[in-house]
Amino acid sequence: MIRRWWTKHGVCGNYASQLRSGRDRFLKLQNRLLETDTLGDTIIPATLSSFVPALRYSNHFMDANIFSNPEHGFRLNFSAAPSEIQHPFCGSNEIEGATCSACLKPLLRILSLATADPGLNVSPNETPAIHLLYCWTCSIPFGIFSYRILKSSTVEILEVPPAYEYAFGPEGPYEGYTGNFPQKNVSLVPLSDDEEQRQRAAQADDDLALELGVQSHQIGGFPLIANPQQVSCPVCSKPSPLFAVIADEAVGNPSADLPHAPQDTFTGNAGTQMVFHLCRTCSVVSAYHSND
Repeated sequence: MIRRWWTKHGVCGNYASQLRSGRDRFLKLQNRLLETDTLGDTIIPATLSSFVPALRYSNHFMDANIFSNPEHGFRLNFSAAPSEIQHPFCGSNEIEGATCSACLKPLLRILSLATADPGLNVSPNETPAIHLLYCWTCSIPFGIFSYRILKSSTVEILEVPPAYEYAFGPEGPYEGYTGNFPQKNVSLVPLSDDEEQRQRAAQADDDLALELGVQSHQIGGFPLIANPQQVSCPVCSKPSPLFAVIADEAVGNPSADLPHAPQDTFTGNAGTQMVFHLCRTCSVVSAYHSND
């Protein structure tokens, strides 16, 4: 049974106020869905569940003055051709320094991006790889988690949120959670101009956000984020651009038609997103989670 602490306990700190500010839009979308997906007085569960991920966006991306780098978005292609630059998604974490200081075990390596890929706008000489790291068995999901990537591609942990009473703990977010997911190699595919324009427009258009549906893993651009945060680099204190959003699926891109089993997800909650910002000047990644 999946334990939904975000339902029982809510979220901590400034996440709560942003959730409240998006409540009216959420209810508007929810009411529209209930009006259009009924059969008599009975909600059609399968139809409702397929739209739930689309309801989670509070559309505050532009309101929060968040900017992205790269500005154009890329989706992850889990069927990368041998000729393409490939980046490891999940798999074992053997990165020096990438150890959770709370759990005393390797962090979850979600994605390691080779900066030789020109679409990332990162100097390979300064930062050979960008590692997207997280942990779901301690306090990391309850604040901003920051780390520096050194020229050697090793990691220095900078900020870990303080201990939190309702953290999952070693057993993780669902029964049978191991935190180990098979490695898949991915390439980056640029969004079309039409996709890019529609994502931008959806930041302030609830109807379009609902139409776009499930948000996939994405590098750069203007992905739909449930509760976006302004993030500052802990080293230089300057605003840190949005770099990537990772959805809950750990074995591919999310799909409303073919939902993954809990063991193939990071948390068992389709509304969960891990959001990563990157300060290129300091080579510092700052991460937080967002959910419905």
